[in-house]
Amino acid sequence: MYFRKNKIQFMKKLYLLLLSVYLLFCLDSCRQSDEFELKGELEELMKAIEGNTVSYKEISKFPAVKRDLALLIDKKVQFAEIEKIAYETDKKLLKSVELFDVYEGKNLEAGKKSYAVSFMLQDENATLNDKQIDKFMQKLIGNLQNKLGAVLR
Repeated sequence: MYFRKNKIQFMKKLYLLLLSVYLLFCLDSCRQSDEFELKGELEELMKAIEGNTVSYKEISKFPAVKRDLALLIDKKVQFAEIEKIAYETDKKLLKSVELFDVYEGKNLEAGKKSYAVSFMLQDENATLNDKQIDKFMQKLIGNLQNKLGAVLR
């Protein structure tokens, strides 16, 4: 379950609620004040949940495909720019973009850095074939080169 607001707070409150229930019902040493704390936590949890919409998505029957790129870019370029361009390339197929390595130092031109980026692709209606994947990746690389001056390493 994902909540649009305060996911971490919700999980913390849920953990505290479950811990309180455990203490109330499983330990003989629970006191009356513990019951009051549980009621307070429960009321607080219900207020946090109220008005939030639970959203979920069925797990796809079709496999996801992961492709990585090592990009040489200007130091001023932020990962958010790469992510934005990637999603603009194809919102339907691209499921996630993750930065998994940044290198700055020896063997790079002055004013440059290297980003290693992972792209997760998935079609909800069919298994992706190599031609579709290659087409997306070529379009993405072209967009990154044109808009950011990125170079493949």
